Parts: sequence; structure tokens; C-alpha cells
Amino acid sequence: MNNGYLGIYIKNDAIKTKRAIIKSCLRWGNKAEGVKSVREEMIERILSDFLILVPLLNKKILRESELYKLDDLYPSHVQILLLLSKNKQLTMSEISREIHVINSNLTPLVDKLIKLGYLKRQPSKKDRRVVHISLTASGKKQVEKHKQYAVLYLKEQFEQLDEPTLEALQEHLGEVNRILEPFI
Repeated sequence: MNNGYLGIYIKNDAIKTKRAIIKSCLRWGNKAEGVKSVREEMIERILSDFLILVPLLNKKILRESELYKLDDLYPSHVQILLLLSKNKQLTMSEISREIHVINSNLTPLVDKLIKLGYLKRQPSKKDRRVVHISLTASGKKQVEKHKQYAVLYLKEQFEQLDEPTLEALQEHLGEVNRILEPFI
């Protein structure tokens, strides 16, 4: 029997709240060797789902090799271009933080994009030690070209999904992003 907000359940003629049941499971799980707590089991299921989902996304749906094959750029190059398209200019450290690449690995990526004419370096007017990276006009065109290519590619990938399924996917991905935002 469920009593709304309190979540009261009757089990073996004893009334316990959900919280009390979980606490007793956690206490019991911590005391008994080899027995997992409810939280540990939940975390293991999440990990298992991630280990299935990530390769599925990379290999079957997004196919990085296909999605990023435009103009011989690596995924990290495209990440930098997309990031700078959302921000007018960033420092190397800011880019590094956002795309989770250490500065020493970021430098050759940015150098290649500068050589291709997609990015430019600009010294800060306030501090000579700071260098800002920004998109060139050619870089902005490259971003638009990539977005168009990606939309066409994903449109083809999602062709088999009906409207309600697409809407559900969009809603659930938004929720996953919201939940995981503190980790980013």
C-alpha cells in the first residue's frame, strides 16, 4: 500500500518507509562481507550501461571516423572549432579545460588549425603573456560546413526512428546532460 508523499509500504505486517528500507539494506550490506549495498549495485548497473552505451554511440551511431572525416580533421580539431564558434575567443588554458586535453597536446592541434587558416592567435591587450585564440572567417565557414555535414549524416542515421522515438531520445539525452553537468 502506497501512501503518496511518505512512500509507506506494508511488508510482513510492519510499516517501513522507503528510506528506512534502504538504510537497513545499506547497514546490512556494509556489515556482511561480500554483500553489496543498494547504492553499489545501482552504480554497477550504471557503469554496465555506460560500458554498453559509449561504444555503441561511437561505433554504431556517431561513427567518429565518418562524422569527422570532413577535410582531414581529427575529432579534437572539430571540438576546438565548435567550441570557438560558441565563444568569441579563448585562451589555450580555457580551450584545454573545456575539451579535456592537456596544454602540451593542445598546442599542435591549434597550430594545425592556424596553419590551415581556421584560427588566429591574438595577444591580449591587457596582459602580454596571454594569447587569445579565435576563429577566422575561413574557420567560421568550416564550422558551418561541418555542422551541415553532421546534420545530414545524423539525419541519415536516425532515418529509421519515428517522431515519438526521436522526441523521447532528445528529451532523455537532455536529461542525461543535465544530470552529468556537475561532472563536466
